Amino acid sequence: MNLPFRPCEPCIPHRLLSSHNLAGHQNALLPFLHHLPMPFSFLFETDEIHNHVRESDLRCIEEAFRKFIDDATTLNDEGNKACERGDYQ
Repeated sequence: MNLPFRPCEPCIPHRLLSSHNLAGHQNALLPFLHHLPMPFSFLFETDEIHNHVRESDLRCIEEAFRKFIDDATTLNDEGNKACERGDYQ
């Protein structure tokens, strides 16, 4: 049986965060969600939250890509220098 990491205890989920992609279905889901017992709560991702997360993700992706290119360029330069020396190992 899977168990949560310590110090967490097994429990029934009590919070649902819904993706921006479900916003079009919000009206259909609300009657169901309102009937779930307390302390259950839910939140639909707003446009503001969605855009903030998207911008943050894009920044992380751009930084990772720049680092990848820098590392690849460094390794390529080191390989070219090794070839010039005749070091093929």
